[in-house]
Amino acid sequence: MCGRYSLTSKGREIAEAFGRAEEPEIEARYNIGPGQMVPIVRTADEVSGARQCMTLQWGCQRDAPKGGMIINARSETALERQAFSDSVKRRRCLVPASGFFEWRRQGAARAPYNLTREHHGLFAMAGIWSWWPDGKGRNVESMVILTTHPNSLVSPIHDRMPVILARDLYETWLSPAELDAEKIAAITQPLAADLMAKTPVSTRVNSVANDDPAILAPVEEPPEQLGLF
Repeated sequence: MCGRYSLTSKGREIAEAFGRAEEPEIEARYNIGPGQMVPIVRTADEVSGARQCMTLQWGCQRDAPKGGMIINARSETALERQAFSDSVKRRRCLVPASGFFEWRRQGAARAPYNLTREHHGLFAMAGIWSWWPDGKGRNVESMVILTTHPNSLVSPIHDRMPVILARDLYETWLSPAELDAEKIAAITQPLAADLMAKTPVSTRVNSVANDDPAILAPVEEPPEQLGLF
């Protein structure tokens, strides 16, 4: 799963990485959480293939009686779910990120890690978007992040990870053409572990109220058995 991530790259870097002529005005974010407005890149014109960078709400409201917010969709089953199938086929987007956070759970304690591309470079998570309910009787443009099974770096921490796309797949993912299940399965495989790095970070990341560079500061590797006190 992906429940928190960061985006610290400058607007020019984002424009160059995602094929945008104009430099988006984006402030560095260190602890992005569900329900917040986040930047995404999608195709603005199906004929020219021009791309736009805009902000959408991260997550949509789950149907009653379950309640709660859906922020991720499993890439293996998204085509089978009525809420997501059409978006996977036709409304795909890139979610720019500098890293994402996962927590290693041991009992009631959790130790957070910052997962990044090697050299902490900018990358794109695979997203889908649509007009989904916000829980207040309205449909709003929202996005969810697709997840896949973890690579060997992530698996000791969590049993899911976001789909991180190679740059040569950006055009295919943003294409207005409908993708079939076989193509989606090929695209949404986990990124190779040797292309990623993980860093233990402070539990300050647990609160979305903390959104500053210190969130990314490395801390000592936590022990295998975490204490509760």
